[in-house]
Amino acid sequence: MFKQNATLLLCGLCGFSTAQAGTMADISNSDPSAVFVAAEGGWSWNKWNGVRADIVDVGRIFTSKNTENGSARVSVGVQKEVRPHFSVLGEIGYGYYGKTNFNFHQEGPQLSIAAGAPDFSQIHIKSTLDGFDVLAGLSYRISMIDLSFKAGAMVENARYKPSVNLSNIAPGNVFGSASLDANVTQVLPEIKLGVAYQLINNLSLTAAWSHVFGEKPGVNLTINPNFPPGIITIKAQNPTIDVFTLGASYSLPI
Repeated sequence: MFKQNATLLLCGLCGFSTAQAGTMADISNSDPSAVFVAAEGGWSWNKWNGVRADIVDVGRIFTSKNTENGSARVSVGVQKEVRPHFSVLGEIGYGYYGKTNFNFHQEGPQLSIAAGAPDFSQIHIKSTLDGFDVLAGLSYRISMIDLSFKAGAMVENARYKPSVNLSNIAPGNVFGSASLDANVTQVLPEIKLGVAYQLINNLSLTAAWSHVFGEKPGVNLTINPNFPPGIITIKAQNPTIDVFTLGASYSLPI
């Protein structure tokens, strides 16, 4: 009787183990070919230099900045397994990468408002970054985890909206306020490192870091009234962007 019960118990354990192994295999296997849609949100760090003007024996005008780092991105793509554990993939996406506000300041004996200088603090510049990107690369699968590297380019839009309160910039001015919208679009190289954890069939949780190779745009001006015309340095390339995101990806086999 004991041997019979032990045999039944062993058979039951073997059957349970086989069932569990089959379940794990179903969860961890990825589709050889699939299309996917993804949504991501996170934080972006954008590099700006702002504006600085130094006037010898007069003073200086400069900007400070306040950045809102929130970002979001949606994308659609395709992946295809080329050998066990390895897949090629490509995606196209659109993202918003934060806002930066620039405020003007002034200092120096001849640039004080008390001395009759214009109040440059009435000048503000709001800027936002967004863009479309196209990426392609490879992924490597370890159990339920995918590691990926992609490279491509972003069509980055830097949107500027300077505004001036003309009523307060100088005494006696009655012109009210003025604003302007400007958009600078440039194509910049981009790389992206990602990791995805398959939560259930077709649904994965993702984390990624992206880097867009831009510049630190800004304007630097040095004026010496005794030796005109002065020196001006302008960096007009759109800003570098670093982004860390968390999100989810849903795939459908094809």
